[in-house]
Amino acid sequence: PRYVVQIGDKVIDYNEDFRLFLATRNPSPFIPPDAKSVITEVNFTTTRAGLRGQLLALTIQQEKPELESEKTKLLQQEEEKKIQLAQLEESLLETLATAQGNILENKELIESLNQTKASSALIHQSLTESHRLQTSLDQERDAYLPLAETASKMYFVITDLSKINNMYRFSLASFLRLFHRALQTEQ
Repeated sequence: PRYVVQIGDKVIDYNEDFRLFLATRNPSPFIPPDAKSVITEVNFTTTRAGLRGQLLALTIQQEKPELESEKTKLLQQEEEKKIQLAQLEESLLETLATAQGNILENKELIESLNQTKASSALIHQSLTESHRLQTSLDQERDAYLPLAETASKMYFVITDLSKINNMYRFSLASFLRLFHRALQTEQ
């Protein structure tokens, strides 16, 4: 089949895989209602919570880098444990599905079930310990939360200055550079 679109009085061929991406700096562009049904709008505007998290990570990276790396390592280990647990469950179901004869008399199956149960218990114990450590790390991180919250509010006040005069426009990147420089000079 031939795909065409009519623009004015011209008929133009188009590819079925054609995609059009439009970008604007306007945080709330006007999109007509009939166009909204066929358009996917993606808003990349910075939110207060998102900026607060970013500033908190920057602060901790500057003040206590070992805390941030430990949290990242814990999250990776937790994901690995969850994957192991899912694999154990899958192998258990596969073993049960392929079992021949009476399940209760199959010694290999019972041994496999016991090993799976022991491994699962160890993984659950490890996950519980990981959650406990993560909670203590989050409490340490929360000591820097007021700084991140204040800096986040300051950024949004600065962005509102552009409503007074267009000369007061500041990018997020320049604000983050200033924030990082302030953290470095504070030491």
